[in-house]
Amino acid sequence: MRNRSLHILAVLVACCNLSTAWAQDTARISGHGLAMNLRANHLLQSESHPAITYQGKPVIQRMGLWITTGSTSSMASGAVCDVYTGASDFRPGPTRLNGGTASDTLQFNNVYTLRTGEVQQHKAGWKQPGYQPSDNIRLWPANGAKGFANVLAPYVDVNRNGFYDPQQGDYPFVPEGELAYTISNDVAAVNRLASVAPLGAEVQSMVWIPETQPDTSLGLLAYLRFVVHNRSQQNWNGVALSLAADFSLGDASDDYLLTDVHAGGMAAYNGNVTDAVFGSNIPAVALYMLNRQVFSSMYFENTGDAVRGNPTTMAHYHYLARGRWKTGRNLAFGRAGLDGSIITTYVYSNGTDPANMGVWNEGDAGNFPGNRTGLLTADTFSLPAGGSAVLELALGVVRNVGNDPALLGAKMVQQKNAALRQQNNQVVGLIDNPIEMRLYEDRMIIGSAGNSPLNVSVYDMTARQLATFCFLGAGIVNLKNLPGNGPVVFMVSDN
Repeated sequence: MRNRSLHILAVLVACCNLSTAWAQDTARISGHGLAMNLRANHLLQSESHPAITYQGKPVIQRMGLWITTGSTSSMASGAVCDVYTGASDFRPGPTRLNGGTASDTLQFNNVYTLRTGEVQQHKAGWKQPGYQPSDNIRLWPANGAKGFANVLAPYVDVNRNGFYDPQQGDYPFVPEGELAYTISNDVAAVNRLASVAPLGAEVQSMVWIPETQPDTSLGLLAYLRFVVHNRSQQNWNGVALSLAADFSLGDASDDYLLTDVHAGGMAAYNGNVTDAVFGSNIPAVALYMLNRQVFSSMYFENTGDAVRGNPTTMAHYHYLARGRWKTGRNLAFGRAGLDGSIITTYVYSNGTDPANMGVWNEGDAGNFPGNRTGLLTADTFSLPAGGSAVLELALGVVRNVGNDPALLGAKMVQQKNAALRQQNNQVVGLIDNPIEMRLYEDRMIIGSAGNSPLNVSVYDMTARQLATFCFLGAGIVNLKNLPGNGPVVFMVSDN
């Protein structure tokens, strides 16, 4: 049987229908009544549509990634976005491996879209006389130019020549479903929100809606993956990756927030029994960390309030991403989080705070419903120069919870578990005997349908072989044990 190989970015750290078109700076993917809008700078939104809609109604207005670094606010740096105005420190395209300059922004001012059927059709038909791959397959941004990373988007390299060539059978390595993909950097931005020098960050972002939904009685799931590369010559310390979301659940003026630490997530739900947009059948919308622990959950407001208002300095962003108010004041357990002597980093945790602080939700606290902006932050870490990190999340629409935070929390735990099962069991046909392959931050699980031996070779981007493995049926590659800290290439064969 012929060898097949997979080129996919891995990270080594020390610690339904789709309407798309290529060559556009915003793309919309949709399925099962859920829709997501992604821009080329990785911000989720479009000029005329919310970031996320359900049944044609808004649930999140804008959403985007924050990268903040530094052990103290005086040493803070980062690259962030404003979920109210859409302003961002990120621009389309990759940055050079030395972090000094970015690519041509206009060249990469695109959102690359695919659906499962396109990939399957390509795999089945590329050998046929006169075959021409679709634009989405042909223009997949797999390889970078000289001076940039060789692999910019994951693909299967059928002929193992190190270059993406769909006419020779190569194809994008993507999850099942409908997806949108972007490459962005913080080097090209001149006017920066936080008025600090660029980090030298490159972010490869993918959002997708799976065709197969694990449990529609709970709701619907979509996924987000951010691969963050430190292209600078400096180590990053105290790195926090956060997702900021301007929730807009139907009528945005009557929402509440909830954190469920057990589910590793944060949600917005309606503060009243009815909603002006959804009526009485009101869903909640939740964000779950899949591959990292939640370090903190926080909120802020689209006001000029000195404590709770919109961040405007790097110190503000740094504090918020560490579970504090933008002034550095600690989040306090109870009411609106401003008053009280008990310090926490999880807002409205409703009995799930690991410190066992008791029940705290907005309704019991007597808060008035309103527009809510949440910030969910993963555990902090260090990222050396040339290193990479992955942040993977699930977005869930949670059905039939009304304005009951206890019911919502219970369903969030169930939906998070369903998302993990779906992600862990995703099957990708790499060779004739289907392979199950799942990439984590610190390990890669590989398995075959049956007990045939699998040979795995791991190379760095200079083609230096780092390790070889042979598994019978299944195995785990522990990435922490491999030398180096950059992207790697896996080659899998079954002979």
